[in-house]
Amino acid sequence: MPLDPVDYHGEDEFFLCWDGTLRIELNGRESVVLNAGGIFVAPRGLMQRPVCDGTAHAS
Repeated sequence: MPLDPVDYHGEDEFFLCWDGTLRIELNGRESVVLNAGGIFVAPRGLMQRPVCDGTAHAS
């Protein structure tokens, strides 16, 4: 199922979760869940949507 709204970049995108929990929903793939200290690199061109159900700080 296509994601809406989505985030799309022409380059790899780096995620770092400082605290809390961040879920990154990926188009056509299983979601990635990041807890404090977790990292994920979304490959260039992969449609994704960062989601937080509570409070989280990420960059």
